[in-house]
Amino acid sequence: MVFHIPAIIAPTSGQAQLVLQVDDPLPSGANLVTNRATMTHPPSLSAPIDVQDVDLIGTLPDLTINAVHNPSIFSPGKLMNYTVIYGNVEHMHAKDVVITTTLPSGTIYEGYGWTSSDGQTYTYAIGDLLAGNTGNTITFTVRYSGSEPQEINASEFNTIFTIAEGGSAGGDANPGDNSSNAYIGVPDLAVLDFTVEPLTLEPNTPVTFTILIENQGTGMAWNPDNGGGFWVDIFTATVDSYPYERDGEFYGGSPPIAPGDTHTLVIAHAGFTKQQIQGIEEFYTKVDNHPQATYGLVPESNEMNNIGGPVSPSPSNYDIYLPLVQKNRGQ
Repeated sequence: MVFHIPAIIAPTSGQAQLVLQVDDPLPSGANLVTNRATMTHPPSLSAPIDVQDVDLIGTLPDLTINAVHNPSIFSPGKLMNYTVIYGNVEHMHAKDVVITTTLPSGTIYEGYGWTSSDGQTYTYAIGDLLAGNTGNTITFTVRYSGSEPQEINASEFNTIFTIAEGGSAGGDANPGDNSSNAYIGVPDLAVLDFTVEPLTLEPNTPVTFTILIENQGTGMAWNPDNGGGFWVDIFTATVDSYPYERDGEFYGGSPPIAPGDTHTLVIAHAGFTKQQIQGIEEFYTKVDNHPQATYGLVPESNEMNNIGGPVSPSPSNYDIYLPLVQKNRGQ
């Protein structure tokens, strides 16, 4: 752009103003605006006069990432799908964008599109990400191996996904949203209280069992295969925690329990016969019991605290049979 200035009579000064608008969006790596002005007047200037002004551009890409997972907890031998949502919310294009994560412990990668040189750190090459391009999704899929120790003591998982430009990029406007932890908690069911009413058993009289259950863990207590609840059994003899593969004498179903929540389950029984009462010494309850699943349906951090009891009932009366002794008196 050329400005023509009329004759300047000494001593006189003046100014010319040039207003520029920076491109929107900006190309990746654009961090400076350089303005240069040259004044020439061959009759009176032996050489051009050059001035230069350099201004920093405050705009950078702002890469964002958020990761969620499904199902809510790991299940032995089952898949875990992570959905990664990413974008660039600023006014500058991003170049050579890469998403990185680490394989969760005890899992096997079964997805596609991700690469790894060591089988632990996985990357997904996005490439250039234009300014304002948001809401993009990719998936990262793993399978939980479910070895026996982890079935007994399931682990929580912190799977962190990060997003960044290539090494030559100039930085990010908000580094705080460049990572996302797809945290997976693990439930822990415990029996807080177990009562039997009435405690004095009468033949063929209804009996009510009340079990207060708490999820003391950090993940939803449910069956991860279908999102349903779990079984709670009543036993009339000593019951082991795990491993165990036997139904109780009768049982009820509990809905899923969120971390930190409790649920009161009431199981009503029609009553016992006189012969059954004579054989009952104690009542026990066990949460998350299943005869075909040694460790129950809910993977827990502690499978050894799922027993409630014993509660000892008392029969209403006892039939005592004394032998008849006949004494012969001598005459």
